[in-house]
Amino acid sequence: MPAPSLTPRPRSFVLAAVCGLVLAGAAAAQAQRGASTTTGTTPTTPAVAPLPSGPRPAMASLDVCQVAVAQADRVATFSGEMGAISGAKSMEIKVNVLESAPGSGFTTPPGGAGTWQHSNASKVYRLVRNLTNLDAPASYKANVSFRWLSAQGKVVARASKHTPTCVLPNEDPLLSISSIAARLVDRGQQADYHVLVRNSGRGPATSFPVVLVVNGASQAPLTVPSLAAHTTIALDEVAPVCTAGSSVTAEPDPQHTITEAAGGGQPLSISCPLPSSS
Repeated sequence: MPAPSLTPRPRSFVLAAVCGLVLAGAAAAQAQRGASTTTGTTPTTPAVAPLPSGPRPAMASLDVCQVAVAQADRVATFSGEMGAISGAKSMEIKVNVLESAPGSGFTTPPGGAGTWQHSNASKVYRLVRNLTNLDAPASYKANVSFRWLSAQGKVVARASKHTPTCVLPNEDPLLSISSIAARLVDRGQQADYHVLVRNSGRGPATSFPVVLVVNGASQAPLTVPSLAAHTTIALDEVAPVCTAGSSVTAEPDPQHTITEAAGGGQPLSISCPLPSSS
């Protein structure tokens, strides 16, 4: 079966900001260093200060990773949270969303790039980014950037953290033939072929045909109306008796009428299971 399409579909990227007195701020002491001026020399520009030790002033989190068969129900929610530090009067957070398809690295999808969101919160600033209508199979994470600003808008400290990854597995069906058996019927003039069809995928399969090939001839297709995930269905078809040494083959959905996960829809061939008439 062909590999599932990874063409990007429309997604929704939503921001929500929470600020104020939700948590105690991480207000560890930090000495301020002014620019020293010496006669005949150029004043030095203060470097951006490292974050203070002690309580963590910045966190990046994966809050929700909702796996679902329906694309509209797949959700990932990321957040960044930062606390006030000495010498800073305001805070900013930027959440960049990253996406990875199977076998490829993480890149920024359309609409995934974040922008700086500002807060004058006195203790804690939290920014939430919610993603819906997500592709699968795919993985999502966020790179969360933080910066603390002085009253003059100068950056006095910064940080960057990655969230854990939200992995959304392939939700398509995965069809296979588990076994083929046969017994003689109609006084040995024909055979009843018993075929077990399994869906090993995470999603249900809609109606699809199964074709049996006996003595090189395709028989009338058998129709499976639907097949739930991780279930098996038994099919029976009366067809000519296979000749000794020949192969009997069964194949689910040979015309690829439904979308399957990679590796699905492979035929199964066995040697004629009936005893030789000789």
